[in-house]
Amino acid sequence: MPTTRIRAEDKLIDLFLTVYDDCSWAGQLSVKVSPERTIDGGVEMLATRASDGQKLAIEHTLIEPFVGEKTDFHSHYQELARQLKADESLQVPGFSIAVEAPVNVLPYGSDWQGIINDVRLWLRVESLSFAAEKALRECPCRHHPDGKLTFQVSTTRLGDPSKKFLIVQRYGELRVGESVEKALRNKLRKLARAEADKRLLILERDQPWVHPKQICEEVEQLRPQFSDMAVVDEIWIADTTTFGEEKNYLCFTNREDGATEEAFSFYKGKLQSLARRGLTVYTTSQGWWYEPGRAAPESGQAIF
Repeated sequence: MPTTRIRAEDKLIDLFLTVYDDCSWAGQLSVKVSPERTIDGGVEMLATRASDGQKLAIEHTLIEPFVGEKTDFHSHYQELARQLKADESLQVPGFSIAVEAPVNVLPYGSDWQGIINDVRLWLRVESLSFAAEKALRECPCRHHPDGKLTFQVSTTRLGDPSKKFLIVQRYGELRVGESVEKALRNKLRKLARAEADKRLLILERDQPWVHPKQICEEVEQLRPQFSDMAVVDEIWIADTTTFGEEKNYLCFTNREDGATEEAFSFYKGKLQSLARRGLTVYTTSQGWWYEPGRAAPESGQAIF
């Protein structure tokens, strides 16, 4: 269905185009439209470059640790994590306590607040008995339909009593291949239909246990099953993984023949670094670096 609201992926793609292809699509250097806002099956972004009329089509999608993870996050996990993180009484000076919740930790129709209170009480009593290595521990939970919950937990001594952390995440069986297959099934046809000179697929990773290399490997394994892969010129990984609430960090990488061809990262919307074929081109601390094979820029001049 067409959409009109501004989404996180719209900002992500806009930021990508500020650097991609020597910045030749940035700002007013191209005219950008979003066909999917008005047409069923339209691509997310279609940009026309002013200098030569070249058209660039872009599709983006999130790669989940397992199909349905995003729904589970909002429907079953988010409230538990929010309340536990906000409870400073669960933090112990000098320790970092990691609590990983199972899938469907807050089932529909159950007493969510009762379950959260059960977990909170258990953590206050048991957290310092957790080992340094991750292990499964049962939490008695009278408000949960099963009467218990199994968490994956660990505790790390920090050596500094002024520091204390409670890290709340999730665990479960990873089925990244199924998520990649779903993404290709839903996105490739849209790219194939787009009238464009170049087609890009951006696959986003927002969970630390979904590794970019694994995503790329899954794509290659599935390539023979999707004839529309032939129309995709480049596949980029967008890394938005963070342990905090705010997603300030963003890194784009493009791999060819198993190696990183290009990578650029942002923090709070500002370019932090740029590398090509393993060579650093730009960092915020050093500015623009000389890139072999290109004329050195004049002082204060960007190499683009």
